[in-house]
Amino acid sequence: MLALLTERLAPALTRLSENRYLSAIRAGMVAVVPLTIVGGVFMIVAYLPIAGWNARVAPYLPVLQAPVTATFGLLGVVACFSIAAELGKLLKQDPIVSASIATVVFLMLQVDLTDQTFRMDGLGSNGLFTAIVYLPFARAAERQRLKVVSHVVP
Repeated sequence: MLALLTERLAPALTRLSENRYLSAIRAGMVAVVPLTIVGGVFMIVAYLPIAGWNARVAPYLPVLQAPVTATFGLLGVVACFSIAAELGKLLKQDPIVSASIATVVFLMLQVDLTDQTFRMDGLGSNGLFTAIVYLPFARAAERQRLKVVSHVVP
């Protein structure tokens, strides 16, 4: 049984872990961890489970909620930027350009086409899935743009 695992499963999992896109997602999500820690600390302070703490902290609750809203409200944007930057590094391209293009496309995906409004709820944790899943498509679009530019420019 152990031989089967080491002969068949280990090489497949090694190939999977060396995938560029998965490596970029893994490294890019590490950049989100400090945001969650900072937001989590403020959330813990705001809602400590101590008797009488709610009454004591009530006047300061809006101030304590601001960092929570700011950090958790931008998780999708930061994840998109950092994952795209990591992918740019892995593909030996300028990481800032890759991250900028991906972030602009991610922000464009947040526009509601029915009434042309910007959906803010997609910038936070609700947008994490979008930021991760659309990245290969954004990469393919960037590759097509480079092909078009190379044919136009002499």
